Amino acid sequence: MPNRRYRQILVLYHDENREKIINEMVRDIILREKIADSVYVGELYETLSRPYIFTPDLMITILPRDFFSTAVFTYVKTIWECYIVSIPTEGFFDLSEDTMHKYIGFNETPALLIDKYVFFGKGICEAAEKQLKKYNKIESEDQTDSFGYLFYEKNFFKNYIKQTDTSNYIHDLKKHYKKIIIFVLTHMGRDLQESDYYNESSVDLLNEDAVKQIKTRIKCNSYYSDKYIEMIYKSSQKFPDYLFIVKKHPVEASYLRDWTGSTRYDRLEGIKNIVFVNEPDPVSLYFELSDIMVNYGSTTAMEAYIYGLPVVHLLNDHPEAFVECYGAKFPAQEYVNVSDFESFAMLIEKDLKFRITDELESELESLVNYSSEEVYEPSVKLGRILIELPDNPLQLSINDPVVKKIYQSKEFNYWQNVVFKNSVKDILKLKISDALKGIKFCLKHSFIIIRYAFSRAG
Repeated sequence: MPNRRYRQILVLYHDENREKIINEMVRDIILREKIADSVYVGELYETLSRPYIFTPDLMITILPRDFFSTAVFTYVKTIWECYIVSIPTEGFFDLSEDTMHKYIGFNETPALLIDKYVFFGKGICEAAEKQLKKYNKIESEDQTDSFGYLFYEKNFFKNYIKQTDTSNYIHDLKKHYKKIIIFVLTHMGRDLQESDYYNESSVDLLNEDAVKQIKTRIKCNSYYSDKYIEMIYKSSQKFPDYLFIVKKHPVEASYLRDWTGSTRYDRLEGIKNIVFVNEPDPVSLYFELSDIMVNYGSTTAMEAYIYGLPVVHLLNDHPEAFVECYGAKFPAQEYVNVSDFESFAMLIEKDLKFRITDELESELESLVNYSSEEVYEPSVKLGRILIELPDNPLQLSINDPVVKKIYQSKEFNYWQNVVFKNSVKDILKLKISDALKGIKFCLKHSFIIIRYAFSRAG
């Protein structure tokens, strides 16, 4: 393994609630493996708006999903001539072409902008690589790799999990109950409105059929949400000697939507053997306390499998339900229709055992590079990927028409102005050190694109 050591690495997040923990884990991998002299973790655009403060030779950040992010990445790649490694920091496990576009972006990204796209699993990497090649966003398969999912590396991730008042409370209750069942809730419920789905969609897709499909989704998901809550309520009544943990979806505990006034869970309030987890705690915090996990087909099922916890997936059996209403079919020991309480009650009453199956192993290997026969250490693999990058970062070429288009775009020009204005603000705030860097940077930058163009064209 090459003994590369970087001068400075930036690890940048876009959404603090959803991405900062993973970025901190990446930072600690870099420090543990002694890959860089210094590491900085920060918000993406805030950090890149003052590029004169940093001199990185490697930037690790999200995928350039839209033309604006591509323009900003192109700007800093031009200035710093650094490596850029892109890692999806959310639950990116769908192999469909539509999802690939959602996470990688429809925008025109230069093929030499991103040095390495790093994904969670081999299957995802292969599917993404096809899309990246198809839309000319990479020149070589060497620009893609996979390493696993850091949240699922138990011995590493436990350092980032802090016991909460709720988890301590449940721990104290455990001795009073025969079993503990954790229900993981979906945010796809009756509180969602048509506008929530419109915001997720491209305007071009909002034809009559698309609107009709959205209305059907709302109807089916409302049915599912009602039945899911009814399943929790009936279970609490039938099994008073069981404790039921109700874990809200992280979206419900974040700024992404105002849930004030929602009455969806009123029926479950005040029941002695139901405990709500309202905070966006990692679900694995409650795995060691639980005997069974019940979910709607989310990535938490994979996490439960890796932790050895049996999973029951409640399926949406509304007659008009289609694939988006079911949730992905992630690993589960059992599948039960959400309206079939009798079958569900029989399942949780019996001694449901965790079991390893070839089908689930294959799926997990594809999605997160997991195998029960090997020590799961995605952090080690990521460190190796960073150390083994090519000797020199990829360099943009002015001969590339995509690069020319970006240099001439309003987004690129806007970002140049942002950097200049911030340097002026630093002068006015008497941040002498940063201001001097900013002045020098902006003077140099006045003609840097022109010089860059001539050097690359020659």
